[in-house]
Amino acid sequence: MYAPKRLPAAVRLEAGRVYSEAELGDLLDAWHTFHDPATLRRELYNNRFLDRSPDGRAYWATPGEGQA
Repeated sequence: MYAPKRLPAAVRLEAGRVYSEAELGDLLDAWHTFHDPATLRRELYNNRFLDRSPDGRAYWATPGEGQA
């Protein structure tokens, strides 16, 4: 999958905010038309735009990425 160097402008996460898996999924689903938030979330994590808790229940933007 194509991995941009920076998050698209439409994908803006609040700095310092921790999102639940469901919250992040809802945001990603709203921001994209192909409705596969799990794939988007995985790619954002794999490309280090997001970090997550060990159990995968909480996500946050990595410093300097995806922050408004």
